Amino acid sequence: VEQAVEAIKTEMVKAQAELDKIEERPEQGKEQATITVEVVQNLDKIAEEVSDKLKQAKTDFADETISKSLTEAEEAVEQTGVKAVEVIVDVIEKGEVDVSEKEVVDAIAKKIENAKEKVEQAIEAVESAETPVVEVIVEDVEVEDREDKEDNSEIDEKVTAVEPVEEIANTPEEAKADLTEAEDLLNQGDLTSALELIKSSSQTAKDVMTAVEVQVDVEVAQPTATIGITIE
Repeated sequence: VEQAVEAIKTEMVKAQAELDKIEERPEQGKEQATITVEVVQNLDKIAEEVSDKLKQAKTDFADETISKSLTEAEEAVEQTGVKAVEVIVDVIEKGEVDVSEKEVVDAIAKKIENAKEKVEQAIEAVESAETPVVEVIVEDVEVEDREDKEDNSEIDEKVTAVEPVEEIANTPEEAKADLTEAEDLLNQGDLTSALELIKSSSQTAKDVMTAVEVQVDVEVAQPTATIGITIE
């Protein structure tokens, strides 16, 4: 299973790289642009199908490592789908080809629903966290002089300090509001702005879930007076 999931992630990286190349191409003739859109639309449909299968697979596997890998693959697939729609919108805005507006709007609406699902998961994760969500920050520290040690005032070390992030609990709600705005923008025909909000909201959800995982796995560190560490 893990090998198959890794293969999916690798293919999605390749697909996104190809989409970047398409996006960077100079304007194409109508015939070539039409072919490009058809290929990219097909890629988006495949990405949606794979994403749905990965979601189902997560319910079938209780193993934490496999579940995490499936989530990463799902994120990569959904990012590829969003990128595919971005390319299609770019071609439309350049006036290179006529594309069914309904198909594009439906595709973006699906991306909004996917992002909403991720944001709701992030909101639930924050609410169910036993302690405040924390963020890992690595900082320079200086070991102070002490009577029972030789001169070590110049010694610099690295420690991992874990600090509460009070405002992080609000960011999923902000992302949820952004997705409502994305729906409004979509209805107004502003496809590019809607896609930007989808991307930022999805990233917020991902960052929050990462912070919650850190909170679960790491105890909040406090400066230890007995060894004279101060965080600068």
